[in-house]
Amino acid sequence: MYSFKDQFNLDIQKYKNIIITSHINPDFDSLASTLLLYLFISKKFPNKKIQIIYKTSNNGNIKVKFPLSKLVNYTTDIDNVLLNNSDLIIFLDSNSYKQIGINDCSILNDKRLICIDHHASDPDYFDLQYIDINASSCAELIFDILWKDEDYNEEIAIITLLGIMGDTNVFEFIKPQNSKLFHLIGDLINKFNIDISHLKKTYMGFETKLIPLIQEALNNVEIIKLHRFSIIISYLSEVILENYNDYEISEAKSLYSTVFSQNFYGVEVSAFFYPSQDFIICSLRSKPKSPSVLEIAKHFGGGGHIRAAGFRIPRSNDLTIKQIVRNFRTEIENIPIIII
Repeated sequence: MYSFKDQFNLDIQKYKNIIITSHINPDFDSLASTLLLYLFISKKFPNKKIQIIYKTSNNGNIKVKFPLSKLVNYTTDIDNVLLNNSDLIIFLDSNSYKQIGINDCSILNDKRLICIDHHASDPDYFDLQYIDINASSCAELIFDILWKDEDYNEEIAIITLLGIMGDTNVFEFIKPQNSKLFHLIGDLINKFNIDISHLKKTYMGFETKLIPLIQEALNNVEIIKLHRFSIIISYLSEVILENYNDYEISEAKSLYSTVFSQNFYGVEVSAFFYPSQDFIICSLRSKPKSPSVLEIAKHFGGGGHIRAAGFRIPRSNDLTIKQIVRNFRTEIENIPIIII
C-alpha cells in the first residue's frame, strides 16, 4: 500500500503544470508551507513548472518579511489562473475552496486536487489529502511528510521554524499531545546553530505605521460575559482601508492578538473584527479550559482550530463592521458553548 508521500510523488511525476496555493491573506505558516513544498518539488522534480499563487486584492502593495518571498505570486483573478495554468493544484493550510478565494468551483472539475492541512473544519473534495488536526502547523506536516528523511539545508530549517512559530505564537501554544514537536524544534536549531532570537524578531517585528491601528483597536475594546466567561471584542472600522492595505491590516491584527487580547487577566476569549478589500473578517482566540472558538466560527460559516478560528463575511455597503459586531454580541448568546 502506498504511503501518502509515495502517492504524492506519483502525482507530481504525472503532472507538469503545478500550482501551490493557500488561504487569502497568508500568515507565516501559510507562507512557510507553500515555500517548503515548492522547494521540495523543485529539488526532486526539476523539470516541472511550479507556481505559488495567492489571491489578493492588493497585490501591488504586498510586503512580506519572509525568506524567498520573491517566489510567491499574487493575483486578483485566481479562478482564471487556476483554470488556465494548472493540471495539478495543491491546497495547503486550508481545506476549503472558498478560503482560497475561488468563486467558480467548476474550474476544478478536470484538475487533480491535493490537500495538506491541519484544520478541524470539514474539508471540500480532494483526490488526495493528508489532514492532521493535532499538528501544530501545516509547516510541521510538510517537513514531517516530505523533508524529514531528505538532505535539507539551513534554509529549509529556518522556513520550517518560522511556520511553526507563526501558528504557535513562538512555541507558546503547543498541545500536550504534540510535545514531540519540541524535539523537532531542538533538532532544527542545533543542526544549523540557528539563533532563535533572530527568528523571533523576524516573526514579531512590526512597522511603526501600525501604531494608529492598534490605538483604534484598543479604543474599540468591549468586554462582555458569556455564561461565566469573559470575551474581549474589538474592531477596526472600514475607514482604515483609505490608508492601509490588506497585508498591513492583517499585521495589525496579529500584533493586537499576540500582545494584547491574549494577555489580559480574566479574559478567556477574544474576537477581533477587521476589514479587507473584499471581506469583513473575524479572528477568534481562546485560552485552555475555556470555550472552543472553533464552534463559534462554525456557527458563522467559518472554521479553524479549538483555540484559533475565524470567519469572514463579504463586504457590503448595507452592513458596517459596527453592525456586524453588534449582531455578533447578540447571536453569540445562542451558540452552544463547548468547554475544552
